[in-house]
Formats: sequence, structure tokens, C-alpha cells
Amino acid sequence: MATLLIIILIVAIFDIRYRKIPNILCLLTAICCLIVSYQHHYLASSLLNSSVVLLGSMVLFNFNIMGAGDGKFAAALALAIPWQQLNIALFLTAIVGGVLAIIYFIKYRLILRNKIKQDPGLPYGVAIGLGFFIPILMNAS
Repeated sequence: MATLLIIILIVAIFDIRYRKIPNILCLLTAICCLIVSYQHHYLASSLLNSSVVLLGSMVLFNFNIMGAGDGKFAAALALAIPWQQLNIALFLTAIVGGVLAIIYFIKYRLILRNKIKQDPGLPYGVAIGLGFFIPILMNAS
């Protein structure tokens, strides 16, 4: 679990700094999450989770709503939770993402007065990491 937390923190740093999530971090996340789901005996449902999240994120990417790295990262994290808790992870991700959006709006539009074309984008990997890690942590105990 500590390894997964470290990877999530590294993803958050990369996403904040570069607005990109490297594929190797998504792969490491997927490996850690597969181990977690195997240990807790819900590997089959976690594979379904990952497929649903990946498909949904591909649709969002197609409409330029979500980055490809964010989708891969969310699909990798979905491997570590049972099917019944996918909705909790997605809900928490949306809540954290909303708070993050408000913070970035205040920072870039009100304080720094950036124009929309200068907007660096939202590092949604932070919201995904926190939103999915809470249910993962709840299942680990």
C-alpha cells in the first residue's frame, strides 16, 4: 500500500508540474493495483472496473474533456477496488476535482488574471489519485 501511495504522489507531482502522467507510472500503478485486487480476492470485478473506466475516459478524451494520461491512471487505479465501490471512487474524484478546479480558478483567473488561452489546465491526476486511493485504503483494512 505504501508503494502505491508513493506512486500516486509522484503522479501528482508530474501532473502539477508538467500536466502529463508518464506511461511508466500508469503501468506501475496497474501492477500495484493488480496485486492488491488479487490479494483481496476481487480480481475479476476489478478488471471490469478498469474496463469501464478506460472506456469512459476514452469517450471523455475524444471530446477533449480529459487527458489520455488521466484516463490510463484512473483505469489503473480502478484495478484495486471491487465493483461495488467504483461509484464511490468516481464520486470522490469528482468532489476533489471540483475543489481543485475552484482553487485553480481563483489562482489563475482571479489572482494572476490569466486569459483562457494562457490557462495551464487542471492537473486532474491529483483528484483521481486521491479519489481512488480513499476506497483502496478502506478495502485494505
